[in-house]
Amino acid sequence: MKLLPKRRTNEPTDRRRPSLPDQGQGRVFSYYANRSVNNTNVGRSAQQEPVPVRRSNSRRMFVKRMPLVVSGVIVLVIVISQLGLSTSPRVIVLAGDGGRIFLHNTTIYQQAAARLFAKSLGNRNKLTVNAAGISSSLKSQFPELSDVSVTLPVFGSQPIVYIQPFEPSFLLTAGDGRFVLDSTGRALANADNLPQLSAAHVPSITDESGLQPRVGSAVLPSNNITFMQTILAQLHAKGFSVRQIVLPTAASEVDMYISGEPYFVKFNLQDQNGALQQAGAFIAVAQDLASEGQTPTHYIDVRIDGRAYYK
Repeated sequence: MKLLPKRRTNEPTDRRRPSLPDQGQGRVFSYYANRSVNNTNVGRSAQQEPVPVRRSNSRRMFVKRMPLVVSGVIVLVIVISQLGLSTSPRVIVLAGDGGRIFLHNTTIYQQAAARLFAKSLGNRNKLTVNAAGISSSLKSQFPELSDVSVTLPVFGSQPIVYIQPFEPSFLLTAGDGRFVLDSTGRALANADNLPQLSAAHVPSITDESGLQPRVGSAVLPSNNITFMQTILAQLHAKGFSVRQIVLPTAASEVDMYISGEPYFVKFNLQDQNGALQQAGAFIAVAQDLASEGQTPTHYIDVRIDGRAYYK
C-alpha cells in the first residue's frame, strides 16, 4: 500500500506568486522607506524640542574678562587725570647774585603765570597748552627777564615756570641818571631804584658823549658791550684793575683808568675784532715801561693796530 506524504500545515495553501508593482509608477516601496528617520519614532510624529541658550558660558566669559575691563577703566581714568594742568604753577629763578637785583618778589611772577594758565581752557591741558605763548607773554610783561621756559610734569598737574633775568653788564652814568645795562646794551632799570646793586660789583661807565638813556631802550651797541667786557677780562687776567671807564666825546673811543696808576688807556671801539690785540698791546707796553722804571703820566694809546703811544 502506497503512503502519501503528509501535508505541511504551515505552508500557504495559495502558492501563487504575488503580483509585481506597476512598472509605470516609478516608485519602490520597502520597509525601510516607510520608517521614520528618527529612531525614537514609535508611531507618533516626533516633536522638535527647543535648544536651550547656554548662558552659563557667556557669564563665565564675562567673569573672566571683568578684571581686564576694570583695569582698562582705571588706566583710562589715571591717564585723563594726569593730562590736567593746575592754574597755580611753580616759579623757579635761574640767576646769580647779579641777576637777582632786577627781580621782583617771586609771588609777582607766580601770579602773572597763574593768570595766563587760567585765561584759556587750552592751557589747562598738557596736550593743548601753549607753553611758548606763556613764555612770550611773561617776557613782554617783565622786560628784566632774558628767558622764560615752561616745563610740564610727566606725573602730577603743577607746571613749572623757569625765569632767568638779564645779568647786569655795566652801570652807566649819563645825563642826570644812572642806568643798569645788560649784555645787549639795553637799559634795564634805573640804578637809584636798586639799592642792592652795590653788592653785585658791576663795573661803572661815565658817559661824556651826550647819551640820553631810557629804561627799556638800547643805549649802546651790543658789540661795544662785548668789546669792553673782553678788555676787562684780559686786564684782570694779567693783574690790572680798572677803576673807571669813560666814554669821551671822541667817537669810537673808550678810556679805561687803571687802579693805582696816574694814566688811562685809550682803546678803539670801532675795531671790534681787535679787543684781544689792543689789550695785549697795552699789557706789553705797561710791562716794558715798568721794567725800565718808567710810568706814563697821562695815557697809553693803543688804538692804532701794531703801535702804541704813551705820554
